[in-house]
Amino acid sequence: MNLKAEKLTARAYCNMHGLWRSP
Repeated sequence: MNLKAEKLTARAYCNMHGLWRSP
């Protein structure tokens, strides 16, 4: 996996899971 891909995945994951996950 590329660093860029990992960043994009992490970002999407945070965005998608950020809906019901409050920091």
